[in-house]
Amino acid sequence: MRGIIPAIDSTQRFKQFFDSSSRAMLQDCLFRIVNYGDGTGTLEILCPNEVVRQRLSKKKRKITNNINTCWSHIRWFSLCVQQESELDCQKFTRNGDLVTS
Repeated sequence: MRGIIPAIDSTQRFKQFFDSSSRAMLQDCLFRIVNYGDGTGTLEILCPNEVVRQRLSKKKRKITNNINTCWSHIRWFSLCVQQESELDCQKFTRNGDLVTS
């Protein structure tokens, strides 16, 4: 009889698709999925600082490819950083284009 492989949650699976340096950056990030009434959602990645957010923004194509692999309902992703008492997010489409409104 084969052993049971424990289920890996989607965020862990998402991180597995990156190289080791990107995984190290993602390890310091928090993840949240915001679901909408129409069945779609946004993956929010809370970065520990602006440097990490800028580095991850250069990997938009890899992020979108991995989102498509892990979640079918995610239509956008946001790279966020806490600035003072507010959350500053840059929202992107599944094509990696910045959403301006």
